[in-house]
Amino acid sequence: MKKIFISFLAGVVLTAFLAYLSIAKLIFSSVQEQAYIHINVLALMEKGYNLTIEDQRLSANYGIEHVQTLISDPFVFCDDLTLKIIEKARKLKLKQNLMPDC
Repeated sequence: MKKIFISFLAGVVLTAFLAYLSIAKLIFSSVQEQAYIHINVLALMEKGYNLTIEDQRLSANYGIEHVQTLISDPFVFCDDLTLKIIEKARKLKLKQNLMPDC
């Protein structure tokens, strides 16, 4: 009976851990895509694409917020897209110390 309980408890803990990782990756991917969109809008503005002042402010604010979220979360997944976003943010001078430890 004790072995069954320990096996059940281990299964519950393992399932909870895997669910946490899956949800963390899903949330991170969502923030990553939003950051990629806003960073690209900022890059277009740098190349001379005209947006309204309000759109420029929103893109800059959202871009900075999403990049900070990408590097401050406890579950930073260092993949190619994250590094590309951070490089673009660095080129646009959003923040100078954006490269996470991978």
